[in-house]
Amino acid sequence: MTFKKAIVAVILIVATTSVFLSSCKKNVDDLPDTGGVLSFSTDTVQFDTIFTTMGSTTKAFKVYNPGNKKVTINEIRLAGGNTSQFRLNIDGEASNKVNDIELEAGDSLFIFVEVTVNPQSTNTPFVIADSVVFTSGGEVSSVLLVAWGQDANYFSPDNFADEGVPAFSFLDCTSGDNMTWTPDKPYVIFGSLIVKSGCTLTIEAGTHVYFYNNSNLIVEEGATLIVNGLPDNKVTFGGTRLEDYMQDVP
Repeated sequence: MTFKKAIVAVILIVATTSVFLSSCKKNVDDLPDTGGVLSFSTDTVQFDTIFTTMGSTTKAFKVYNPGNKKVTINEIRLAGGNTSQFRLNIDGEASNKVNDIELEAGDSLFIFVEVTVNPQSTNTPFVIADSVVFTSGGEVSSVLLVAWGQDANYFSPDNFADEGVPAFSFLDCTSGDNMTWTPDKPYVIFGSLIVKSGCTLTIEAGTHVYFYNNSNLIVEEGATLIVNGLPDNKVTFGGTRLEDYMQDVP
């Protein structure tokens, strides 16, 4: 290749690259002047049933600056503060309150949300609500956070075997363990729950039994499991993830 042709090739490469970069860059001039008003990907972040003391799945929403000027968000905070059962991660920072976040024209940031429900003395589902509050340029806006919580009977492992063997606990009639499960509250099993030989576990109609990941109910030889489900009042066995999209996941 001659020197002249080489120069032409370099010019073409530079020109092509410039066109490509300019086509990827947001054209701020095409954005409206919104006066610094923020917009959001949703007005409500909702969690399905969350069992007490168990953390939730993580959900997220986006905050947008739809205007053609940089915006300084004076404050982003969880309305309930540190006493809230919700937790935030704001633009990569695990905090329930941050100040002076700059958002370029046409740019956005993520807010991640989790929730843990504290035990309560009710046998029925209850709702927990809070909000994420944004203050920017004298404007105050918010995104609602809602979670359904449920008090439950929990069985957690108290025996830990060798590595690779799931931790377990015993349901032992000789030690006064409750051997009849009723529909008053759901039952949540962590690890392996073992019904000891000689014992009978009876599960009444309408009872819900939920298993954490890789958990199971084991009935030893010589033990008995009686499940009194009825066609119109079933006993339900399922996982602790109750979101709609998890319903058909093994």
